[in-house]
Amino acid sequence: MKNKNKFLSYLIALLGIILFCLVVVAGTVWIVDPFNELGRNWTGLYFLTERQEKGLVAKFPHNAILLGSSRTSHINPDDLCDYKFYNASFASALPEEMYYYSKKFIKDEKMVVIGLDFYMFNEHMYPMETMKEWPEHWWPLYEYLLGRDILMDSLKAVYYWSKHVPSMHVDNGYYEYPDEPFNSESYHKWLKFIEEHHYGKYILSQARLDYMRQLKAFLDTRHIKYIVFINPIQEDDAALLRASSAYPIFIQWKKQLEEIFPDLKDLSQSKYSAKKYFHQSDPSHYLTSAGAELVNGMLGCKE
Repeated sequence: MKNKNKFLSYLIALLGIILFCLVVVAGTVWIVDPFNELGRNWTGLYFLTERQEKGLVAKFPHNAILLGSSRTSHINPDDLCDYKFYNASFASALPEEMYYYSKKFIKDEKMVVIGLDFYMFNEHMYPMETMKEWPEHWWPLYEYLLGRDILMDSLKAVYYWSKHVPSMHVDNGYYEYPDEPFNSESYHKWLKFIEEHHYGKYILSQARLDYMRQLKAFLDTRHIKYIVFINPIQEDDAALLRASSAYPIFIQWKKQLEEIFPDLKDLSQSKYSAKKYFHQSDPSHYLTSAGAELVNGMLGCKE
């Protein structure tokens, strides 16, 4: 009997310790909220979570949206003319994501500028996202409050805050992407990645073209002006594309996009394809200044 009572006491103590630890973990995440998942963050945002953070568009005063991939995410909307832009672009954006983001957050904007990339429509390398709407939350509550990685990020956030490290969050949605000196190894790694992931075994997604039709219909219904353009392709990148089996599909893709958007701006092989407009070690992303110049040109306010 004594052994049974002793075992029960140990079990209760163990459960108490476990419960205490869970409360400490959940309480820490609840207080810090490192990804602002609960709307309680006070330290600042120190982790790159573009899809989550772009939901903050609702709190930023604006009348225009810039939507696209990482290529457009590095355009500073403060450099754009005529409208007050919010940069809603996010890395590796897919058409279905852009459509559901637009349905969620675009209300009465006066202008939407959409930058498209050929890779977005490759359903082999980039399988369809199973979405029915833009997520309200990115983690189940129990996983967010009790996850080890989230706890570690909470502790890091407090540390960064205590050291006065600037938050990664920028109110207008722009992420700075500074140019770096030319690095041959980095440059050729990018080209290899593009060749394998952007053009390799390309399957043109008709479902994603349908999402673009739905996005157009959504904007037309709301009487919102829009400009749709194909991002410039850097000259070495373009050479890879022309030599790939995906090139005929690329021509077909542009033709189908023009059927959806008769005023499509095709900058894929334009003056902005020159190396001088791109990062020296990254042939995939054009410079912030080039992005502002090409968008302002389409808006009709060239400098």
